[in-house]
Amino acid sequence: MFNKIPRSHLLAFLTVFIWAFAYVGTRVAVKFIGSLELGFMRNLVAALFFLIFLLLTKTRLVPPLRDWPLFALSGLSGYALYLILFNIGMETLSAATSCILVAIAPLISAFLASLVFKEKLNGLAWLALLISLSGVATLSLWGGVLTINAGVFWTLASSLCLGGYNVVQRYFSRRELTGKKTFTHYSSVQITAYSFFAAALLSLPLAPDSFEQFAQINFTQQSIVVLLGIFPSAVAYLCWSKALSIAVSTSSVTNYMFLTPFLTLLLGMALIAEQPNAGLLAGGALILGGLGLFSIARRR
Repeated sequence: MFNKIPRSHLLAFLTVFIWAFAYVGTRVAVKFIGSLELGFMRNLVAALFFLIFLLLTKTRLVPPLRDWPLFALSGLSGYALYLILFNIGMETLSAATSCILVAIAPLISAFLASLVFKEKLNGLAWLALLISLSGVATLSLWGGVLTINAGVFWTLASSLCLGGYNVVQRYFSRRELTGKKTFTHYSSVQITAYSFFAAALLSLPLAPDSFEQFAQINFTQQSIVVLLGIFPSAVAYLCWSKALSIAVSTSSVTNYMFLTPFLTLLLGMALIAEQPNAGLLAGGALILGGLGLFSIARRR
């Protein structure tokens, strides 16, 4: 049966499944290791994975000095700071809620790009943004209590960081279009690898406490931390890049991203007995509806 399914679809589904599992795994991990320390360990493990990958593929290990500030910004926004804020949010949010909130990162990216690159958003895109924001408000204030769960704040902050990371990636792609030979061409794998190297270096002040906490937890818990560093960041990204490179169309792959919240919800219910409430379902429907509308607006 599986041999009849295009390989790009199998890789795309494998990627979103790993991403969904990451939310559940992080929800478990923050109960036995600190959020800051978990962020450092994930960055370190992913950086080591990509170091080995670049060595095996005989790819350049260090970018030119002139691009170090860009990769420092990329690593800080996309991994070092993002993972810390994300982990703190996961301390009080369910896996599904966190996943849905992070899913608005493409909308944040588009808004930031409109400010940085003067890229115009059409009316449909603005409507999609408003619908998703109303979903965030619904999810946060369900039940008539005018207080916002601190986890929502931290997770939205992590989405903002992810949006900034995407803008940096957009800069890399835009400068490629200029055709100037002064710019070094980077593959998507190189950009990710160098960003993880930068994230690990920027997180080094957390190393002593991180290694101390890691040594104190049991083998099963250590395995969860290591797997979170290898699969959601490194392996999933390589699968995603390969799926995009062999797909008939980009949308046939990227459409699988809409499955992530639903897979996260199912895995959360099955593995850690998380039960969705009406606020999550209502707010999540608005957010995902806004994302779907934004996808239509972007194609137009």
